[in-house]
Amino acid sequence: MRGTRYLRAHGTPAQPEDLNRHTVISATAVTSVPQWRLSVGGKEQLYEVKPRLMVSSNDAAIAAALGGFGVVRLLSDQIAAHVKARELRIVLAEFEPAVLAVHVVHHQGRRVSQKVRAFLDTAIATLRADPFLNTR
Repeated sequence: MRGTRYLRAHGTPAQPEDLNRHTVISATAVTSVPQWRLSVGGKEQLYEVKPRLMVSSNDAAIAAALGGFGVVRLLSDQIAAHVKARELRIVLAEFEPAVLAVHVVHHQGRRVSQKVRAFLDTAIATLRADPFLNTR
């Protein structure tokens, strides 16, 4: 329960406005602008956050969150293992904007190689089986 100690000490944000009272970790690999796009009442809104820590890699942001430094916004598949291990918790999930679909695109033809077909079958099965990519 490494990263969850921050939430135990400071409480869990329940509304986007609560972010103003929390220590925010900003991963510039996600966005260089300290804004979080959240959905309120079906409409996307930008919330300006004041990061206390800005890091250039998602791995550094995850490490800071695991260390109990604050809250961070990353893609669900980047933190999936830590959430599953209960080292991190997802907060404000009901305010997440619409999920972006993952598309696997290839040239459809009569002569799709077996390697391409095997890759596509594996990629599709893997993506569909990942609960952190299929949250809604």
